[in-house]
Amino acid sequence: MEIIKKRKDMVKYLMKKLIISILTIIILLSSTSFSFSEKELFLNNIKEEIFNEIEETKDKVLIVDKIIGDRYVKYWQHIIDAVLVKNDSILLNINPETGEILEYTRVWTDIKLDDLKIEDNILTVKDYLWKKKVVFPDQADSSLFYTFYHTVEYPVVCWEVRYGDGTIILYDPNGIKIGNGVPTPRTEGVVIKGHGEPDWYLWKDNAQEWFHKWCDSLQSQSSPDLSWISDRVSDPDLEYFYVIAHSDGQPDRFLAKEGVYYNATRLHNDMSSRSPIKLAVLCCCSAMENTGPNTLSYEFRKGIMDDTVTIGYFDMGNCSGWPSEVYNWQDDMFRIMDKGYRMKIAFDISCALHPTVADHVRFVGDTSLKVESTVLISSDTTTTQNLVEIETNISSTSQSAQSITVKEEADKLLLQKIILNKNLLYILIEFLRKI
Repeated sequence: MEIIKKRKDMVKYLMKKLIISILTIIILLSSTSFSFSEKELFLNNIKEEIFNEIEETKDKVLIVDKIIGDRYVKYWQHIIDAVLVKNDSILLNINPETGEILEYTRVWTDIKLDDLKIEDNILTVKDYLWKKKVVFPDQADSSLFYTFYHTVEYPVVCWEVRYGDGTIILYDPNGIKIGNGVPTPRTEGVVIKGHGEPDWYLWKDNAQEWFHKWCDSLQSQSSPDLSWISDRVSDPDLEYFYVIAHSDGQPDRFLAKEGVYYNATRLHNDMSSRSPIKLAVLCCCSAMENTGPNTLSYEFRKGIMDDTVTIGYFDMGNCSGWPSEVYNWQDDMFRIMDKGYRMKIAFDISCALHPTVADHVRFVGDTSLKVESTVLISSDTTTTQNLVEIETNISSTSQSAQSITVKEEADKLLLQKIILNKNLLYILIEFLRKI
């Protein structure tokens, strides 16, 4: 009997070793190959989890439901009893042809407003574009783009009011001013770092950070003289141009310094002896409301659509995504460009990621153009020698017809393989437990 028992134990031991060997081989093979059925199973499980999570989320309001670029975009905001929870949202990007989920982000705060009511009839402001009831759950939701005049206790429920001149004022439930937000570009102000809105440093510094990577030489200036701008624009080596300024509602100028506009006529003359600029980003409230002759967009492109691009604001004063979403739209667009994607793809993806901004920005020009790593830029006080090699050939012409995602496909497949491997190990453990 003892011999028989030992034989059984030996058989069991050998079976375990055999099973371990077989499953180990399967796991190793899965590191180099991932079958279509396994990938489909994985993606279907992920889809179900995402759709269930969205379905179970309370107090969501669908704000955007449309095609943006080559993506089907759905975007929800967190609204409790008509109070918008700042910075909470659900974003879903889907490939309309394949149903593949290209992007999913959910930022949601568990917050109760039972003791934080705000009455509709208290605030009696006039001459505003819009007003809405909002709640800032904590300081991180307000510190960058909003300023409170006195110390506040979070969560803060208040009115956010946008006026026609671009200013944003915060009022408490009793209608008393308690703070302000970063204003939109409007009539009075200057270029970038003038005596306009000091918080526009955020946008300019962000552009500067990315332009440093793409240029051999970068110059920056605040409230420049017209002659300074003309000297740089007429330089044939200037390939990248960025401005954030007031425009007084016109697409043919921007306010260079107090009371002094740089206009399309002067730009036309400055561009007369050089080729069209590669990329001009025009962050003026109405810069892209018209892109025909005698506008900034047209003159920077010299009226053509090849090897030149202009991107800019359109009716930005009415954009509900200002300021934070507009800032993030810019940063994400530049980041995607920096990865080697075509400018148009970067623009479309960033619009899909920030759908409240999508209707207030425009792209005009060459849809195949990319950022390159060996161009020069001129624009003032600081010169930097900081050439950074940029990834190339990430995006090909054929990719535009496929689902484009910022996350590398390789990372996605690696994640799938890791999950598959983990599941196989669970199967192994459970099987050994039974024999």
